[in-house]
Amino acid sequence: IMVGECRDAETISAALEAALTGHPVYTTLHTSGVAETMRRLVTSFSGEERLGRTIDILETIRLCIWQKLVPTVDERRVALREYLVFDEEVRDILLEGDPNEVTSATRKLVRQKGL
Repeated sequence: IMVGECRDAETISAALEAALTGHPVYTTLHTSGVAETMRRLVTSFSGEERLGRTIDILETIRLCIWQKLVPTVDERRVALREYLVFDEEVRDILLEGDPNEVTSATRKLVRQKGL
């Protein structure tokens, strides 16, 4: 299932429900990096819903890729990329940590295990 852009809690919830029922889901978000993507997903929800949805996100996410095309001096573009594979170890680290620290924990994991 391809979801255009997950801009709000309703769209993110729909994508999560599809992923939780076993469907592969691909989507886009406009952010400045992998950790920022996690922050954006998690903070789209408020109150009591946030913790449950943070767990849903961490249980279903498998890969996060960020890319920015930057102009070069010869008027071309070069891709800057950052990614993190959310394997079982990464998901466990994030699930065992403080849900309010997902962004900083993800940033640390990108430095340790990502690119």
